[in-house]
Amino acid sequence: MRKSNKPTKPAKPMHQALKPTWAVWLLIAAILYPLAVSVSTGASLWAGVAVQLLGLIPALLCTPFIWRGNSPYALIWVSMVALVYLGAAGVMALLRLYEAAPVAVSVVQCIEAVLLLIINCQLFLLLKRLPAMHKQNAQFK
Repeated sequence: MRKSNKPTKPAKPMHQALKPTWAVWLLIAAILYPLAVSVSTGASLWAGVAVQLLGLIPALLCTPFIWRGNSPYALIWVSMVALVYLGAAGVMALLRLYEAAPVAVSVVQCIEAVLLLIINCQLFLLLKRLPAMHKQNAQFK
């Protein structure tokens, strides 16, 4: 195996960019989307928030790993969870556009899909910048 002479890029700036993006996505998914649905259709805001929070349980469980941002194993799992959310958000955004849903609902759904795409890119770059998993375990022995 060859060793690269390239200096590794620091992970901290990518981690600092990921944390607010994750928080904004959680706020949009948990509060702004139900608010947009409630305002445009008259549905219950509290029921919408409760349903969204139920759907966000896996993301909420992953939040401490995003905040720490130093465990490649955990961040790989978070990345897989975020990819599932990205797929669902993309399908829902297209569904809302094709079914001619109210504009506020469609816009919020599209913003959520774009934010999830950004989160997945940031997670990928953060994982590339963290030390390799086999090297990280060798440091602690």
